[in-house]
Amino acid sequence: MGLTNQSVGGWLGRPAPGHLARLVLVDVNDVVRIRMPKGAISNHTLEPNAILYKPDTIFHVIRFPSKECTLAEEQAETGDGIRYSTAISAKVPKNTREMASWIAEHQGKRWLAVWKERSGLIGTAGSPDNGLALSISRSLTDQNTTLITLAGLHDHPYYYLPEIPRIELRSGFSAGFSSGFGK
Repeated sequence: MGLTNQSVGGWLGRPAPGHLARLVLVDVNDVVRIRMPKGAISNHTLEPNAILYKPDTIFHVIRFPSKECTLAEEQAETGDGIRYSTAISAKVPKNTREMASWIAEHQGKRWLAVWKERSGLIGTAGSPDNGLALSISRSLTDQNTTLITLAGLHDHPYYYLPEIPRIELRSGFSAGFSSGFGK
C-alpha cells in the first residue's frame, strides 16, 4: 500500500502582508443578485460579473493606510449547521464632521462589502438578504480615532472575486471624508 501526499497552499516563502488596503461598501438594497455557486467551486472564487448592481448604485470607497483595516472570519457548528461569522474592523485615524455625518446617514443600513487585501486578493461578504451591519466606536484620546466595524453571520465563508468592481471616481464620500484615510 502506497502513501499519497497532497500539497495544500503553496505559500511557503511568499510574503503575506495581511490587512485590507481598500474597502468598497454597497447598500444591499442596491444589489440585484449574487449568483452563488452550487456546491464547491474552484479556488473559492465567484464568476466574473456574479454580482449584479442596480443602475446608479453608489460605491462607497475607502482606502486605508497600512495596518488600519483587518478582516476576521470564524467558523462555528450550530443547531442550524455550520455558520461563518465575518467581521471587518477599520481604524479611521482622524475624527471629522464629514465622517460623523456619513456614519449618521448610513448607520442603519446593511452592506455588501468588497475588499482588496494588500496581497492583491479580492474578497466579498454580505448578500442582498443578509448584509453586514455597521457599528462604530469613537475615542477622543491621543489618537483621536473612530473604529468602524462591519459584521455578519452567514451559512458560507466569504468568497473571492476575480476583480474589484469597476467604478467611476465619484464615490459616496466627500473629499473631506476621504482626507481622513490614507491614499
